[in-house]
Amino acid sequence: LSEKGKETLMELYFGKSGLGYALGRVHINSIDFSVEAYSFDDVDGDFELKHFDMDVKHDNQKDGMMDMIRRATSVFATAWKPAEVEDGEETTTGSLANVTKDGNLLMYASPWSPPAWMKNPTWEDPKNATHASGMTGSTEPSCLREGTGKDSRYAKAWALYFSKFITAYREHGIPLWAITVQNEPEFPAPWEACAYTSKTEADFVAYHLGPQLEKDHPDVKLFMFDHNKDHMIKWAKVLLNETAHPSYKYIDGTAYHWYAGGMDRLLDGAVGSPNLHRFQSTLKDLFEVKENATNATLLVDETTATVTVAPETPLEPVAPTQDKEHIILGSEACHCPYTGYAGGDIEVYWARAERYAHAILADLAAGSNGWVEWNLVLDSVGGPNHLNNLCDTGILAVPHRAIFNGTESEIPPTLPFEKTKHKFGVNVGDSRTRAELNALGFPAKYLDDGLAVQPIYYYMGHISRYVRPGSRVLSGLIQESKASEESSATTTPFRAFRSQGQVVPGGGFNDLARNGIEVTAWPCEGSTRQVFHWDEDTKHIKVLGHDWLGKPTKSCVAKEEDLSFKGITLKDCKRKPAATFEKVLIKSKNKNETWVQFVQTNVPESSKRVDRCLVLGHLGNGGGALGPRGGAPVRYGSCASAQSKWKYSDPSGGEITTVLDTGGEVCMTTGWPFLQMGAFSTPNGESESTVVLLNEARDSANYVLYDGNDVVLSGSIPPRSIQT
Repeated sequence: LSEKGKETLMELYFGKSGLGYALGRVHINSIDFSVEAYSFDDVDGDFELKHFDMDVKHDNQKDGMMDMIRRATSVFATAWKPAEVEDGEETTTGSLANVTKDGNLLMYASPWSPPAWMKNPTWEDPKNATHASGMTGSTEPSCLREGTGKDSRYAKAWALYFSKFITAYREHGIPLWAITVQNEPEFPAPWEACAYTSKTEADFVAYHLGPQLEKDHPDVKLFMFDHNKDHMIKWAKVLLNETAHPSYKYIDGTAYHWYAGGMDRLLDGAVGSPNLHRFQSTLKDLFEVKENATNATLLVDETTATVTVAPETPLEPVAPTQDKEHIILGSEACHCPYTGYAGGDIEVYWARAERYAHAILADLAAGSNGWVEWNLVLDSVGGPNHLNNLCDTGILAVPHRAIFNGTESEIPPTLPFEKTKHKFGVNVGDSRTRAELNALGFPAKYLDDGLAVQPIYYYMGHISRYVRPGSRVLSGLIQESKASEESSATTTPFRAFRSQGQVVPGGGFNDLARNGIEVTAWPCEGSTRQVFHWDEDTKHIKVLGHDWLGKPTKSCVAKEEDLSFKGITLKDCKRKPAATFEKVLIKSKNKNETWVQFVQTNVPESSKRVDRCLVLGHLGNGGGALGPRGGAPVRYGSCASAQSKWKYSDPSGGEITTVLDTGGEVCMTTGWPFLQMGAFSTPNGESESTVVLLNEARDSANYVLYDGNDVVLSGSIPPRSIQT
């Protein structure tokens, strides 16, 4: 990028007119998005790290990373620091009450791999090798030679490596707020990696990393896990369990990623929300948080463990017995493969932007304290990446599109350090004119500076610009219209996407009708995401839709619950993974109501229950800011349960509805509804409170916004859009 391009990039991300990003991540040693593999001490057997490069030349001089952090810090502080915070005031460390002041760019660091000499040889190395020949790949249950036990010299040296990295960055004017133990410890990836189990990571923290940080950098926070939502509870029960392992006393938070795992990248950011709620309940159990008299929902927020109560009730913080704040951080998210610019399909890059907004709002509602995108800037195809793991981001560097003083750039489309061999087709963005790209959502004024600013960027801005550091999530949920409550039992009720008396669902095609999506329950909106059909011939409960590319999809309710998510997901409609049901009528005292049970007929042999029905489960943490109706999991349970009763409107609409035992009607839903919201108290924002509305449907929706029973405003949100 030119100097003008760099300045524009910094303003877009960190400036007052930009997104105002307040949190950033830097990697320790190289990663797959590095041009080449590197570490800061490659001397075999240097257990005291006497050869560690305290100048961190690669980050400081070679790739511009530290220059970028310094620029970001300066731009951010100038734009966002409140008047009462004086220059030089130390707010990057210490309690969360300090870091929630705006204007302080918080940086944390994560490692992918130790230097090769610290690692066990992998399958790529000769049989007689004493250590790995490179940093890619990992052995299990730990990559480290001699393991992570108390006597491991390599684990001790690796912990010291963290300390020296933190010191080196601080000496170059970049104090780190936190570190994570390991990026994606459950994945022995083909790129830079170091695998751990929950036990080996707990040992490393308790016997090496924790004591080292306590001695050298007691102000730097330590986050455990740093992987996907499916196993975060399992890891917490080991690393945060006071009675199970001493690692708990060194850990300040839990980092997690948004990925689904597996090969279906359209599931990234789409699964795991109920698990995040369950994680909050797990923290409550582990930390023995005492409920106060309001019996309100526990949320671990930015200041301490607090309760969210009714609007008229003052907030009363409650303290964990460990007297320790536990931060929950969404530490990595991105779409792969390829970029919206290069792929050229507006349906794909717009859906990617929507998925970001959904994931952020859902995570914050479940008690997450922040959300970090993987890469700030990539090239036009989603690299450089030395293993062609090409991914997307909000802004792409396209210096070959820049215009200098009316003259087109002489920079070639591909630079020598960029990979050109990939399997994702032609670069459509490079073949489009400036005017065409501008019309498709890539503003021409930024292309002139060598930057392709994608729709992801603008969706992010609807949240990051207004929900500033120090904000607090508020209770809020999109519910059925009050007109629906007044409709008679003999009339099809009013829904946001289906007028009263109509039976055809609205919202456009269901892009969540795909294998792996969780089956949940939300307030009814009358959309295709809430249409399920019981097939009288196959006995399957199936859903139909299309993916982001318009390809038809069909999935069925799974035969078994997902063991990690503790709920039912969608599976391929083949007899082995898909469940079969009989629809059984239930006698009702009200003659105008017809209730049914869906009784499973192909109960797995592993099940201890003979009578298995579809039942509505409960969200952990009381559903957080969304409440118990905000995505409760559909599960298998006893047919004697009151939550096994459903209403089924097929063939007139395909809704499967029930009533929570805590009150309120809900509809069975593929993933989540088209219409979503997030509500926040925003003391550092443009107003004291902020509401974000997201509409993923292909239809517009009218709404009335209430604060309790008071009408705040009424309006309409267009198709495929976001409002703040």
